[in-house]
Amino acid sequence: MDELRMIVSCIEYYSYAKNIPGNKVFEAFDKNGVIQLLQDTRNQFPEMDTSFYIGMIDGMMALERDAEEDTYGHYEENRTAH
Repeated sequence: MDELRMIVSCIEYYSYAKNIPGNKVFEAFDKNGVIQLLQDTRNQFPEMDTSFYIGMIDGMMALERDAEEDTYGHYEENRTAH
């Protein structure tokens, strides 16, 4: 899969999944460095398919959501309780 097709596939996936216009997804990805990350990762792992890249973005979004919601607080409590 070429780089452009992979990037477009990721944008289309998130556009559909989040019900957000594709151009808005692209703008957000570009502004937040996701496009560059996809390009860099593809250079390192050219054999991977679109599912890999979508999973990578899903993971990043989950981490960001956890950080925004401060759901890591209970992990710290568990570490310091022992």
